[in-house]
Amino acid sequence: MLLTLRYLRGAIALLFIMASFSAACSELLHVEDARLLVAKVPAYIRAGEEKRCPQIELNWSTDLSAFFQVRSHCRVKSASGLIGNYEVDLKTGKVWLGLDRSEEVSSEEMEAIRRKLLAKRKGKDSKKK
Repeated sequence: MLLTLRYLRGAIALLFIMASFSAACSELLHVEDARLLVAKVPAYIRAGEEKRCPQIELNWSTDLSAFFQVRSHCRVKSASGLIGNYEVDLKTGKVWLGLDRSEEVSSEEMEAIRRKLLAKRKGKDSKKK
């Protein structure tokens, strides 16, 4: 009987943890949302205006971040074609140049899209409840 109660308490605790984790994950941006933010980075837009054929490539993602590399596939200004490496925080929608989070990249358009995407994610989460 005592063993059954311990098992039951453990199972309830595990279900609570799983429900909390699931709710937190539903508020995160998807990788495709993060790609939309990178497409509004000023360097990406400038490269498009200069007819440098910018392309966004997902390098990898974790539970909380997505890492993209933006390259010019026309190679007009750079032999490597590298425009920049960007990290997107999937919880906040903030975009960082490079991998060390020392330089945040932002613009009015990026900020508007970021707020809209985060509101959409929170809205989907509240509809589930």
